[in-house]
This record gives sequence, structure tokens and C-alpha cells, in this order.
Amino acid sequence: MKKILNALFLTLLAVFTFSSCSDVPAPYDILGEGDAPGVVGDGTKENPYNIEAAQQKQDGSIAWVQGYIVGAIENVYDDKGEFNKASFTAPFNITSNVLIAESPDETNESKCLPVKIKNGSDLANALNLKDHPDNKGGLLLIQGELSKGFGKAALINTTAAVFNNQPIGEEQGGEEPEPPVGNVTFFEETFASDKGSFTIEDKTRPAKVEEIWKWESYTPEAGGTTSTYMKASAFISATEKEASESWLISPAVDLTKATSASLTFEHAHKFCGDPTKELTVWVKESTASDWIQVTIPTYGTNSDWKFVSSGNINLSSYVGKNIQFAFKYMSTTSDVGTWEVRNVKVTGEGEGGGTVEPSPTPIEGELIFTEKFGSDVEANILRSTTAIANFTHWDNNYSYSATTADIRAIAHRTPENTEESRKINNIWFPANKAGEFLISNINATGYTKFIVVYEIASNVYKTTEIDDLNHLKLTFNDQEVTPVSKEVVGNGKVSGIFHEMQVEISVVGTDNSTLKFSTNGTDNAFGIRLYNIRLYATEKSGEEPKPEEADGSEAHPYSVEDVITLNSTKKGPYYVKGYIVGFANNGSMTEKNLQFENFAGDTNLLLADSPTETAPEKLIPVELPKSPATWRTTWGLKTNPTNKGKLVLIQANLEKYFSVPGLKGPVTITEI
Repeated sequence: MKKILNALFLTLLAVFTFSSCSDVPAPYDILGEGDAPGVVGDGTKENPYNIEAAQQKQDGSIAWVQGYIVGAIENVYDDKGEFNKASFTAPFNITSNVLIAESPDETNESKCLPVKIKNGSDLANALNLKDHPDNKGGLLLIQGELSKGFGKAALINTTAAVFNNQPIGEEQGGEEPEPPVGNVTFFEETFASDKGSFTIEDKTRPAKVEEIWKWESYTPEAGGTTSTYMKASAFISATEKEASESWLISPAVDLTKATSASLTFEHAHKFCGDPTKELTVWVKESTASDWIQVTIPTYGTNSDWKFVSSGNINLSSYVGKNIQFAFKYMSTTSDVGTWEVRNVKVTGEGEGGGTVEPSPTPIEGELIFTEKFGSDVEANILRSTTAIANFTHWDNNYSYSATTADIRAIAHRTPENTEESRKINNIWFPANKAGEFLISNINATGYTKFIVVYEIASNVYKTTEIDDLNHLKLTFNDQEVTPVSKEVVGNGKVSGIFHEMQVEISVVGTDNSTLKFSTNGTDNAFGIRLYNIRLYATEKSGEEPKPEEADGSEAHPYSVEDVITLNSTKKGPYYVKGYIVGFANNGSMTEKNLQFENFAGDTNLLLADSPTETAPEKLIPVELPKSPATWRTTWGLKTNPTNKGKLVLIQANLEKYFSVPGLKGPVTITEI
């Protein structure tokens, strides 16, 4: 009788439960056998369970779970393994577990999943918060058994994980399958937060379009996953369409050890006239000047924003070389399309990969000295840290001194060879401390311009660690210079990878010159290494600079030819010298719109290196802003036609104007 009543009760409960499903709002579906409400994922590595799913799916199965590390269970007591303290703030005192949650800021214990990690295992050594408090907030993908631990739903018997993009431990469920053919990734860029290491080159850009290629993200209004991509568009309005051309260019990619390679990406496009002509991909050897078009196998429908795979673009003819590829966007006066690109990959077979640093520009000048701290002689390589004052293997007979910094040996790893084992002596600036290294008594008399070349390494290691190599400042004879920004990121394998830097300094040299390298404790977060210092003298005292040595200063202004050559790669403002020769009518630099007499307006000037120049390719347009009005009333050719032929010095920004190199935002215009 008791069994009959129990069966009747369960039947009524099932009927009631099933009938209540009609009240569950979308998108929940009626669950199948073994499913639990709120389950997200299927427990595979590719589609792991979320926290709620793992809490409900406590059936002893082996599964992958993903969540953010938010804390640890600090105190375990009694024979049931129940706990009485979940800690969410450092310091942490335990190494055998972590808590994970859906949000990196979660502090509600009921929304956390305890994850047991065996002390002494690879997982514990890599993940525990006692030794690695910085792991808190990191996204963890981990495999284990969905069973109770600490008296509640948990993940136990864990053996494998992925953290900071690094696999840890061994997966359960048999041996790893053989990797598919072509599984080496030589280059990858998802455009998750910006354009990455790509560069943009506008060949022709309409005046009313500020930028053609730009990074963008999109989240559907109804909610869902945010998509990020690079977007190209020269759209002005439905009735105003202009021709344009813009290139999104990759960094140099190393295929020197590849045996096969192909390029793939995802893209979406709309409003194009002929996508196969307006949206194209080009490839070249990194040192070559000519680009070669390659075929994109698959385009979208051109009528929706659905991303499609490009298909494999064969790069086999480029294996054994360093290459670059580019996405070329074009619009016409009849069709202005939009192109979105993401998830760019170069994959194949072989070894190596990654980007290649461009070769430094050859230096023309007199080499005053090279200082490698005796590293060219193997017997001089240090076996222990040495104070600067006690070091005796200098390459030059100068005076050397330091504050905080010392000298020590490390493997000379470079971006081209991160596995180099040969050691070199280097100056070490400890992390979080101000430090200086000085070389004095340098005879640099008779020179006023110098270039300092040196190798520098940051001690970044983790893939989440980023440093800027310009944190090491240079001072030559009291003239301090901050190098251009160069960010480096840890690779999770080795630290101390040396990069070459060049810095130009204009200062009067003496027979007792001093070169100083320095950093402060705030910027120097990881530690800095210095090696292979070279000092070049590039300009003598009293020597007039050569035309090609113009630097855009008031003393050495750029010519019109310089501005055209620079092609808006520098902004400024810089000084430019030239002759006023005409006016560009209708905001166009086409030959029919160039006026050299009977000027129709005061809104711009045409500048040339010769007062009689009329060839469009040897002219640059100069903006005369509307405000203040004196720009136009003083310099405009319609109001002041006698200004034609005047030699002027203009300080302005080097920017595209009327789709060609020009000058915008003038600061001063002075007749010479």
C-alpha cells in the first residue's frame, strides 16, 4: 500500500510540474532526461557549463566548467567537510581550492562554485591564490567531477585547466587526438579591443570622411554577444558619394619556417557595387614594394550583416619568407559599400610564426662609441651580480657610474630568437625603484645632433603583463628625451627579450659629454635591462642642414616635396616653406579645378616649391579656416591676389586635405 501511495504522489507531482512549464518564459525549453533548469553549455571543453549548470548537474560526471576566480574556502572543519569561511579578499591562506563565479566581482557565496585542486599538483601550483593573488579575477576553464565537496555542490578531482590561455595538467577521457593538418598558427588577430598591430594607409579619402578604416563593436539591441571588428566605409550621405581607397595593413608575419600556409578571416559587407573589385586582399614580401592581389574564395550576400568565412587563401608561394597582407577597401562615385573584418588567421604547417620587427633605419653619421660591457669576450661574461663601481670589463675608457642599477648577465634573447642561450652583460634597473646609469667624459665636441641606439628589455613574463620601453629616459648633456612609445607584452615563456631603440637628440656636444639612462620607480614596474649602446654624431656645429635633413622645425622647415613624401604620416604642427601659387576651387585637386589667376575664393591656398609651378602632383593645398576671419581676409587670393608668388613659412598640421597631402589647422603664416 505504501508503494502504491508513493507512486500516486510522484505521478501527481510530475503532472503538476509538467503543467507549470507553460509559465516558464522564453527562451527556456522543456528539458530532456538528465537536464537541469538553467543549464548553459554541454560540459565539453568547447562549450563548458556555467556556474549554475555545474551547481545543478551534480551527477558525478566528468565535465568542463568555466568561471572567474573570485576567492577561496579558507577554513575546513568537522568530518563532513563543511566550511565556515569563504574569503574574497587577499591575503589568502590556502592552496587546495578556489571559488569561481559568473562575475569576477562576485562575493555572494551561494553564487560561487568551490573547485578542489590537489596540493602539489600542477593545477594547485598554477592556480592557488595564496601564491598567486593576482589570479583573482582571471577567467578559468577547468575539468573535474561534478560532485559535492565542502558539504555543497562543487567540482572535485580536477585534473586539467586552461588559464591565461595556457593549458595546465592532463585532460580526462583518453589521449588527446592528433592535431589536424595545418594546425600551426603563424599569426592571429581578432580585433577584440582595437586594430591590434595593423596599420591604416589612406590612399584617397574624401574631405568629409574623417576615417575610413576604424575599430568598432556592436551589441544587438535585444541583447546578446557583442561583436568586434575593423570596419571600412567612406559613406557621406545617400546622395553624396565619392571615390576612396584605404588599406588595412598587417605587420610582417614570419613564414620563414613554414612548409604551407593559408590566410582566413570572417567578413560581412553591404551596399557594394561589385565586392570582388571593391573589397580585396593583397600580399607581398615584407621588404618588397609591390603588392600582389590574391583571390578571396567566399564573399557574403552583400545584402545583410552576416559574417561568413573567407575560405582558405593559399599563401604557399610565400613560405620561407616574411610577408605582409592587406585588406584594400574602395568606393566609387556610384557605390559606397561597408566592409567588416574580424578573426584574421594565418595557419599552416611548419614551425615558427609571429610578427617580425622591421629592420632599423640605417644611420648616416659618425660612430663615436659602442658599449657592450665586454660581452664580445666570453671570459668577461659575469657569473654573479656586480656593482657598476667594481666592474672592469668596459669597452671604452670613459667614466661609468650608477644609482641603484647594477650589472649582471642574461641570455641575449630577441624577438627573432627567443630561445638564445648565449649570455651577455647588461645594466639592470630593478623594478619599482628609481635608477640611473651614466657614461661620462665622452668627447663629442664639434657636433650638435646625435642618435643614440641601444637594446632594451623589460622583465614582463605573463601574457597579461604590458610595459612600455620608453619608461627608460635618455639625457645627453642635460637635454632629456623620452623615446617613442613601444609596448611589449609577456609571452608566458621567457622574460627579458631585447628590442632595439633609436633616439635623436639635438644638443651641443663637448669634450666631456655625459649620456644618462634613467627611470623612476613608478613607471618601472617590471625591471629594465640595457645593452649594446651606440652613439652616432649626425650633424656638425655650424653645418647647414642638407635639404633632406629638414625636420619641420622653424630653423629647418619642410619643403612642399617633403610634405608630399611624408604623405600625412606625421601630424605636427610642423613648419613648411613654399610659394603661394593658386587656389583649389570646389574643394578638389583635379586639374580642371586648380586656379592660378582670377581666383574664385579665399578658403585655401596652393603651395609649391617654385613660384611658377602648376603641376597638380607638385602642389599641396593649405586650409584657411573660417575663424578667425583674418586667415582669409589676410591671405585669401580672391581678396589678396597679390599674395600669389610670395614665399611664406607656414606652421600647420600635416594632414590629408582634398584627399591629398596638405596642411590643415594653421598656427602661423609668415612672409619670408
